[in-house]
Amino acid sequence: MAENAVLLTQKENLEAEVMRWKEKFKLAEKTGREIVEKADNEVKGLKESLSDMTLTNHRAEERIEKLLKELEVAEDSVIEEHENGFKKALQQAVFFYQVPLDEGKFDVDKDFHEGQLMPIDQIPSSTQAAGSTPTKNINVELVEFDS
Repeated sequence: MAENAVLLTQKENLEAEVMRWKEKFKLAEKTGREIVEKADNEVKGLKESLSDMTLTNHRAEERIEKLLKELEVAEDSVIEEHENGFKKALQQAVFFYQVPLDEGKFDVDKDFHEGQLMPIDQIPSSTQAAGSTPTKNINVELVEFDS
């Protein structure tokens, strides 16, 4: 009978040990589920953030494309205004000073430098940056212009 009592005590101890391990397993399982749920929520949030960033990037690219088109139109407009202004000045030169444009003596690749009409590429760049416009006392010599 003493053996039965010892075996019964061992059985009770083992059953108690099994219950402790079951509790530890339940706690670990609960903790594991919480960790997985937290990670899933974080992944979901990151995916939403990535989606928002992708949409923002797409909108920014569209805006850049639109602005580049607007810039091109503005550049074309400025060039057109300069060309129109140049043409108006030539027409006024013809009208007011009877300068004959049909003789082909104008050359837009030349400018005045130190009182002389010179090819633009022969004028020192430091002078061009400062501006080399003719003064009132310069006698303008008309040169050939390819039209």
